[in-house]
Amino acid sequence: MLIWKAMTTLQVLKYSDYKVMPWKNGLGMTAQIDIFPKNTEFPPNSSDESFLWRVSSASVQNNNPFSQFPGCDRYLAVYQGQGLRLNEKDLRPTQILQFRGEDPIQGDLIHGPVLDIGVIYRREKVHATMSFVQASPGQALELTLTHKTHYIFCARGKFRCQEMKVSAKETLIINKACDLQVIAEGNEDLQLYLIQLSLR
Repeated sequence: MLIWKAMTTLQVLKYSDYKVMPWKNGLGMTAQIDIFPKNTEFPPNSSDESFLWRVSSASVQNNNPFSQFPGCDRYLAVYQGQGLRLNEKDLRPTQILQFRGEDPIQGDLIHGPVLDIGVIYRREKVHATMSFVQASPGQALELTLTHKTHYIFCARGKFRCQEMKVSAKETLIINKACDLQVIAEGNEDLQLYLIQLSLR
């Protein structure tokens, strides 16, 4: 069951829909899930004021410094692998770290390659939150989405929402505030990362 506070649009993005590209510093690769406004070039140059946010999932294969994004804040989580050590602070699976885009960050692998999920957004123009949600097979989750744009990234398992079915590494996008029910399907635990964004 899905209860709407307003008319909404749901869209499922499969991994094949993501745009794979190099990091800003050229030291790795990332899969861009979505960017706003649409068709904005990334990474933005210093004079580009159009870029507001970008959601992506990166593959980290080696110890490397992070790209820097002045004027932006970031959320980051590891969803596959043992984790990252960021400036001596461990980021383990299911944990979420928020940091400033201009801060120098050294990312070292704790034990082998990882996949991460994150969002970069302009702090003066965008309000953002990121949270982790888990459910057992067959469990229904009631989510209250209060912002304007929402990305539900399926890190593990699969779920059903209305007629939509979403599997691991896929993303459900909702563009209005609403109360939402998702149902965990299959035989493994469901792990989701919920990113909510709105203009200030």
